[in-house]
Amino acid sequence: MLIIWRIMLIGLALFLAWRIVATGLGGFYADRMNAGDDDAMEQVLAWQPEHPEALRALAERVLPDDAQAAQALLVRAYRANPANPRPLIILATQFATNGEIARADALMDIAARLAPVNPGVQKQLASYWARRNNMERSLKHLSTMMEASPSQRAAMRPVLLQIAEDPAMRGLLTPYALSPPAWWDGFFRYAAINATALEPVRLLYKMRRQSGAEALTGPERAAYVGRLQKDGLITEAYLTWLAGLDKSQRRQLGPLYNGGFELKLSNQRFGWQVGNNNRVDIRTRPRPGALGNGAMHLNFRAVENRFGHLVQPLVLDAGTYRFTGETRTGIDFVTKGGLKWQVDCRLPARRRLGESERIVGADEWTQFSFKFIVSPSCRYQELRLVSAGTRAFELKISGDIWFDNLSIARASSP
Repeated sequence: MLIIWRIMLIGLALFLAWRIVATGLGGFYADRMNAGDDDAMEQVLAWQPEHPEALRALAERVLPDDAQAAQALLVRAYRANPANPRPLIILATQFATNGEIARADALMDIAARLAPVNPGVQKQLASYWARRNNMERSLKHLSTMMEASPSQRAAMRPVLLQIAEDPAMRGLLTPYALSPPAWWDGFFRYAAINATALEPVRLLYKMRRQSGAEALTGPERAAYVGRLQKDGLITEAYLTWLAGLDKSQRRQLGPLYNGGFELKLSNQRFGWQVGNNNRVDIRTRPRPGALGNGAMHLNFRAVENRFGHLVQPLVLDAGTYRFTGETRTGIDFVTKGGLKWQVDCRLPARRRLGESERIVGADEWTQFSFKFIVSPSCRYQELRLVSAGTRAFELKISGDIWFDNLSIARASSP
C-alpha cells in the first residue's frame, strides 16, 4: 500500500512539474505573441491548448476563410477566461455581419458589463453601436472611454464636433452639457476654434447655460468669447465676458480694464493678455514705495528680438481719448530703442490710432500720455506695449521696468 502511495505522489509531482513547465513556456511564448511575433501563437497552443489569448488570435487568423471554425475557437477562448469580453466582441461582429442582430446585441451587452470602464473595450462598443446607427449608445461608450483614458480625448474631438455640427444629432450632446464629464471643457474649446460656423458653438453654449449660468467654467466662457471675437461679434463677446466677472473684477472696469493692476494678470479675453516669451517675466507686484498698491512689473532678460507680448483689447466708441500712465525703471534697465505704448484699430482694418513717446528709463515714477482718435467706423481696438526701436541693436532690452495707473479717458466729444 505504501508503494502505491509513493507511486501516486511521484506521479502527481511529475504532473505538477509538467504543468509548471508548460505554463511557464506558454506564458513565455504568449508574451512574444503579444509583442507581435505571429509564429509564437502555435508554440503557445502547443504548451497550453486552451490559452484564451492564443485561441482568440487563432480565431482572428482563420476567420476570413472559415467563419465556423473561428466561432468555435472564440467560444473556447471565452470559456477559458469568462472575464475577458474580447472574444464576445468578435463573435458579435461576426453575428452582425451574418444578420443575426439580436445575438450580436446580446453579446455586446454582456461585453459591456464585463468591462464597464476598459477604454479599449468601450471604444469597440462605441464603434459597434455607431455601425448599428444607435448614436446615443455609441456616444455613451465613447464618453466612458474618454473618461477612463484622457489620452484618447484629443483624437475623439473631431468626432464629437461632427455630432455637434449635425442638426439631427447635436441634441445627443445635451445630457453631457447639462452634467459635463471631464472631457467636456477640452471638447468645447476645440469646437469653438474649429467649428466651420458659429451656430453649433452657440447652441453648445446655450445647452451649458440651461444648467445655470454659475455652472459655466472660465475656460468655456473664454473659448466662447474668443469665437465671438474671431467672428467679429465684438459687442456680444464683450457682454458675454462681462457677465462672467465677479464683484472684485467689476470694480476694475472702465475703458481700460485693471489699469491699476490691483488684480493679477489672468489672460482674460478683454483684459490683459500676456504672450509667451521665455525672456520676459510679466506680472503684478506691490508697487515700490506704496504699500498695498499693485503695479505691473516686467523683467527683461537679455531680450534681442522685437517685444510686443502685452496687449489689451478695447471696445471704445467713436471719439477722442487720452491714454495716461506712470512708469519707473530699475537701475539695471538698459535699452537703446526703448518701449512705447500704441493703440491700433483692429476692425474693420488694422491701422495705428496713436502712440506714446519712447520710454527709455526713469529712476523715479514719471507720467506719460498721448491722444488718439477713434473713428465711427472703428469697432474694435487694442492697446499694446511694444519695442520702439527699428534696428537690431535698438531691440535689445535688459532689466526691470514698472507701469501703474494706466487709464483711458475721453478727451472731447466726437
